[in-house]
Amino acid sequence: SELYLGDIIGIGQSGKVYESIYHGTRVAVKVIRPDPIRDMEDINADYYGAIETIRKLPSHPNVVQFLGACIASNALH
Repeated sequence: SELYLGDIIGIGQSGKVYESIYHGTRVAVKVIRPDPIRDMEDINADYYGAIETIRKLPSHPNVVQFLGACIASNALH
């Protein structure tokens, strides 16, 4: 795999963020935490909404560049 998860750099209500390396580039990877109360369809809708917001952000030195997203539950195993 070309993605290597590093240390956790943030923990929020919806998941954890890891400092990682993707094809030799330093990246942040957010891993969504399953929520036993919310329907997976609602979680995915929120996730897609967040992705759309991030994709539209202009380039800025203080903002991580969006490279992609994956919803496969076994993508990091």
